[in-house]
Amino acid sequence: MKTTSRNPEELRKKTPAHLVIRAHLLELIKTLPANARLPTEVALAEQFGVSRLTAHKTMTRLQQEGLVVRRGKGGTFVAREAHRIQTNGGRGRNGVLAIAYPNWFSYDYWFKVDVAERLALQHGMTPFTIKLNPDTPMEEIVAMAREARAVGLLLMAPGGVVEKPDLRALESLGCPCAMLQPNEHVRRGAGVCAVSPDYRAIGRRQVEALAANGHARIAYVREEPWSRAGELQLEGLREAVEKAGIPPSGIVVPSERTGAWGDTGKAAYARTRQLMARRPRPTALIFDTLAGAHAGLRAMSELALRVPTDVSVLVSSPDHPFARYDSPRIGGVWAPPGALVERAVEAILASTPEPRIWVEPVVDLRESVAPT
Repeated sequence: MKTTSRNPEELRKKTPAHLVIRAHLLELIKTLPANARLPTEVALAEQFGVSRLTAHKTMTRLQQEGLVVRRGKGGTFVAREAHRIQTNGGRGRNGVLAIAYPNWFSYDYWFKVDVAERLALQHGMTPFTIKLNPDTPMEEIVAMAREARAVGLLLMAPGGVVEKPDLRALESLGCPCAMLQPNEHVRRGAGVCAVSPDYRAIGRRQVEALAANGHARIAYVREEPWSRAGELQLEGLREAVEKAGIPPSGIVVPSERTGAWGDTGKAAYARTRQLMARRPRPTALIFDTLAGAHAGLRAMSELALRVPTDVSVLVSSPDHPFARYDSPRIGGVWAPPGALVERAVEAILASTPEPRIWVEPVVDLRESVAPT
């Protein structure tokens, strides 16, 4: 994430219209008595230069939070309980859970957002999504969550590890925040926690599963951009190799690194061909993602190598609905994404979460691992 300095006016210009309208209405609700009439959706649309639909959705959110009451054609009014809800921060039934996630094609992110929205509703909170670009400054995320009067923030940050300056910005939000990533900079009692798969355990379980099937020449393709998660997984791989009595040369890791936002499929394809040209060649490959494994399968098919007869394959990322049609079905070791989100929401509800929460992986070898 990138932190930049922006003045309030510039930040407001970049704030989505519905959040600007929401902030305006919240100020009105704070100053007006119960049952006071609020501006109509038409008036709000004209005042802020937006469509009536945008104004309608904003007002609907406030109604769901118990802050306003609609009386048909009679108009919209400040709810009797609005001041109490605002005073206690909207916690509990009427709170807003801000869910910030990268705005690009990813089934994994979509699935996590869907789980987070359902959990928010189950706990009486209103889900509020914030879409991020790779260079969205942390202060903008904090500003949008603050304007939404969020009682919690679930952050899926693009661009790698959230560094210390951005953590300080998150701590200033004033409500619990859970990040879905490993992070060693989080502080106890600061209201921010890091929820992530236990990547060391993933690496250990992968080697244990392969070693149990007789594999002693294992390659970690690592097609994803290098990250702290990848480092932790590699540590786990090497720990398990040593424990299994496999020589250090039994684990091969390409020296090349995929750049940020690089083509991971292209990297997986090229590295698979390089690894399969080694003598002796690896008998098992570990990929970061299912997409990387698909690229690797193409490379092995061109080399007349069959999975799992000639080469066993495992992945480190969660499943995808289309994976059921793979032949063979690719196995792996991963932390279920639903479990990650559940632990994150639990941490937010706890108000003072533990700084680091590790989620244990599951092992499912399916049809892509065979004895040597």
